[in-house]
Amino acid sequence: PEFYNTLTNNCTTNIVDHINRLVPNRVPLDKRILLNGQSDRLAYELGLLDADHSFEETKAAARINYLAYLYRDSADFSALIRR
Repeated sequence: PEFYNTLTNNCTTNIVDHINRLVPNRVPLDKRILLNGQSDRLAYELGLLDADHSFEETKAAARINYLAYLYRDSADFSALIRR
């Protein structure tokens, strides 16, 4: 089994590890990797997101709260929230 660890094995550190295995040093060491609430801005600043707008506009466009609620029980949930 794999165990969660706030510093070494969490959602963000695992994503960073996978990215850096594909492209070494693509994501440099940054405190925002551990401060998960800031990792979206780090990804934006590093050009890891396909975005032609400001960070705020990109983040707002990615919000799925209403759609996630609306389609929460649908078998096609993943496709429906991306419409």
